Amino acid sequence: MKLIDADMMIKNIHERSYISNALSEIFETIIDEQPTAFDFEDVLKQLEEEARLSEEEKSKVNSLRYDRVIGYLNGILNAKLIVESALTLVKSEYGESEDCDEIVQQIEQLRMQYFLTIANTGDKALDVAYEKVYQALESAMEIVKRGAKYDK
Repeated sequence: MKLIDADMMIKNIHERSYISNALSEIFETIIDEQPTAFDFEDVLKQLEEEARLSEEEKSKVNSLRYDRVIGYLNGILNAKLIVESALTLVKSEYGESEDCDEIVQQIEQLRMQYFLTIANTGDKALDVAYEKVYQALESAMEIVKRGAKYDK
């Protein structure tokens, strides 16, 4: 699936002299009625809420749980960066669009890096933090998957 700039497409249709005004209005209506393929803003809003909740939790926990909260927050912020970079590509004039599956795959790769790190640190506190990052990235993948809109 390729994401397009619907506003740019409508503008392009209106600029074509060989398309009548009535027909261009019909095209515009059809385009406007199409569901959004991926709602970046909604996904980013959900990830920001997860990060905000983690920040709140950070101030409430004792030192034993602090590493866990920091790990989870780190994972959410990393996933947010991936989504933001995909959004930047979509908004750039010459960039290629990314769909939900590509974003989830990038987060999955990052999650696997943390999983492999957990197995190699030998430090329990660090392992707990990395495990929370891994879990946060899992949560982030679910948030991204929910952001995909294939029907109304």
